[in-house]
Amino acid sequence: MHLLVDGKRVDPIEHGVHRYVFRLPHRPAALRLRSRFSTPQELGIARDARQLGIAVDRVMLAQARRQQTLQVDAATLTDGWHAFERDGGIRWTDGDAALPTRLFANLRGPAILVVHLGAVTQYIEEGNAIRAA
Repeated sequence: MHLLVDGKRVDPIEHGVHRYVFRLPHRPAALRLRSRFSTPQELGIARDARQLGIAVDRVMLAQARRQQTLQVDAATLTDGWHAFERDGGIRWTDGDAALPTRLFANLRGPAILVVHLGAVTQYIEEGNAIRAA
């Protein structure tokens, strides 16, 4: 997973199975979460025909004395996002999802963006091997 910040790729400075941490040098005009994607139905692991990227359970933006959390049930998550899944408390991306610019409205200077994942899926790698996210 990586970010596309004002058209430039930003890789995580830290990541684990369920958390990706990114450094933002300034307030972005546009920010997208980008990842691999797959269709569970095509992989034969479920009937789900959606193109699934990552399953997000929350996004946190932090500065020295300020922190705000974007809950994934927010109605503003539309571009590149599937419907909120109440049972799991997650929202899947399609592999290229926009974060609303209002999240960054009060950002002054550098910040940290943390993307918390709520689930993982499998992706087809080169050579058709299936690998978990």
